[in-house]
Amino acid sequence: MTSKVILEELRLSFKREAEFTSLEKALHSLIAVFDLGHPNFDGFLFRDSSPNTLTLTTEGKFGPDEKQKIRVPYNVLDFPLNSSAHLLFHEFFHIQQRETKTLSISRPQREFEAYLEGLTSPRRPKINLPKSLRTQFIEALHKYYNQMDEQLKMKYKSQMELVESAV
Repeated sequence: MTSKVILEELRLSFKREAEFTSLEKALHSLIAVFDLGHPNFDGFLFRDSSPNTLTLTTEGKFGPDEKQKIRVPYNVLDFPLNSSAHLLFHEFFHIQQRETKTLSISRPQREFEAYLEGLTSPRRPKINLPKSLRTQFIEALHKYYNQMDEQLKMKYKSQMELVESAV
């Protein structure tokens, strides 16, 4: 069996779990399988399905004891499992960022760090990052890097160069 077939079988098992229990329970199983999670994670919220777009967002207040929820579309398990897992990792990184008492970093910096983690972190899911998602992450890195002030650009210059040299 190829890894692509294994991932599809796993995705279908999560879909069956969602049908027989609940989508939230199936997503908790997905989190467990890919070793995602954070103590401040407090479950999922759901948005309308979108046939072509997989949009996940983190919602909650900033602070060390503040619980966070991740909003996902109802059809999240209709998308390739490697995409869903990597986007969930991105959102769990945002939960980690939000645990500071006062989040003083700018949105471009937060997003840059989260996309960088998604491309380079040894903690990211141990499955292939789809080429289309990799391209999206790299484009987002450029977007948020270009929105930073010069001082932040200097701070992240070496990481940006490292990503660009790997492309």
